[in-house]
Amino acid sequence: MHVEATRGALLLRFGRRFAVREADHLQEAIHAFTPFSQLTLDFSEVREFEDAAVVPLAKTLGDLVHVAVRIHGLTMHKWRMLAYFGVRRPPPSALESAPAASA
Repeated sequence: MHVEATRGALLLRFGRRFAVREADHLQEAIHAFTPFSQLTLDFSEVREFEDAAVVPLAKTLGDLVHVAVRIHGLTMHKWRMLAYFGVRRPPPSALESAPAASA
């Protein structure tokens, strides 16, 4: 997981695999960098997304309050699975292409 933190914003980019371990690291990073008002999760490089990681991801997202969350790179199947756990898909503006790497 690659982490970029700026004033008020946190960007987390995941590698080729997202499993329960990575979901736990996501939660740890969120707690380590709190407070922030903007969270971007970039799953565009993930090729293996374990279904078991959906539950801790949904819980982490559900626990966020007063944070604008942008998510990139999830398949429709993963969005449907997250919806079963109460995570609503953000508006299209939050689903645009993954952000460019910082220079």
